[in-house]
Amino acid sequence: MAGARFVLSLVVAALAVGFAGINLAPLNSRLDNYPSSNARTNSGAEQSSPSTADYGWWQFASFLHSQNGSGIISPTSFPVPANYDPDWDSTPWKNKNDLNLGTPPCSLNGQPVVSRFDRSALEYPVQLRIPINGGGSDNAGKSSPSRCQGIQQIVLYNSVASQDITGESLSSIESLKALLSSGKRVSFRDHSVVIKELWEPIWPGHLRISVWQPLKGFFMNPPMHHTYGDISNWPTIQVSVTSAAYTPYQLAPISVFAHSAVTPGSTPSAYVLVGLNIAHKIQGTWYWYTFSWLDGESDKISSAGGQCMSTWHQYCMNVTNSQAGKACFNPYLEGQQPGGIYSNCARCHQFAAFPKNEMDGISLVNGLSPTPTNSGQFQQYMRGAISVDSLWSLISHLPGQNLQ
Repeated sequence: MAGARFVLSLVVAALAVGFAGINLAPLNSRLDNYPSSNARTNSGAEQSSPSTADYGWWQFASFLHSQNGSGIISPTSFPVPANYDPDWDSTPWKNKNDLNLGTPPCSLNGQPVVSRFDRSALEYPVQLRIPINGGGSDNAGKSSPSRCQGIQQIVLYNSVASQDITGESLSSIESLKALLSSGKRVSFRDHSVVIKELWEPIWPGHLRISVWQPLKGFFMNPPMHHTYGDISNWPTIQVSVTSAAYTPYQLAPISVFAHSAVTPGSTPSAYVLVGLNIAHKIQGTWYWYTFSWLDGESDKISSAGGQCMSTWHQYCMNVTNSQAGKACFNPYLEGQQPGGIYSNCARCHQFAAFPKNEMDGISLVNGLSPTPTNSGQFQQYMRGAISVDSLWSLISHLPGQNLQ
């Protein structure tokens, strides 16, 4: 969702405190280390609305500490929840290859296993291989080797989502055609969780990574209209596997990231989590949570266009469940796409349909617009198609479909 010649001595405190949603009183004295929105006295995040920051951080903690989080070392001092959202302990989690959802041409060996830090489990995001300005590709938008670099991802599905995919054979073009003919809807059950983890590798001898700096001019006034552009042109920061002091815009110890273990003798030496997108179906509605690592003064992030609903140390979170809502995107993924800094997860994913493709559904109709899509345009787009309940990955591997 590898190693190098470094030895990391890192102790992650297993804090025996309540988490947002369980018992927040112990955290009231630790608000310098926790989102201020979590200063609550009620029974907790699981009773909160899924659209709140409390609930979002509970999801992030469940990601880090549940069975799904195997192999991930939490950022130093991130609270260990007294309980997780049980939807995260729904096992086994499966990847796209497990579910016959294809392997894009820029995969790093085909995703045969779920082990997120095996090179065979990672791939380069498909949408980042659709050129921003046509460079490195023909007019059909085919992938080019030059685009197979930078962010690496793994997409995982919990058992509820996995069972819905296999039970209806939703990876099969024949099944989708039959559903289209019958008029039957594709509908995932409540408790479905699909996640997209975004990792940057730490290479031996090259410890700098590209990072999002929302308070800096490059990101406040993007050089390209409505996009931050390719991550290879972003500012960089040095990552240290030994230093304990974080210096904004200069040096970040690996402990301020969720990260893999530093393993001597392999390439890359480690991975750091710069982004996480979560789709969680709750009471019939998909909720979309984005988490992004930010470089800079996180307590001032609210001045950066409201891109963060809440922050914890160097992680920013946002959430949406409405295509009519605010911009909600991950800088490390959608932020590199045309119109990406206006994008909204729900607004984009409503276009996931068969038979359709990304270029018609997002870039032309919706992606470049900061406002919700006209209902008439959407109805026209959906004519002759069946919705796949917001999951692009159900169709990205099929002929003529080009987004996950």
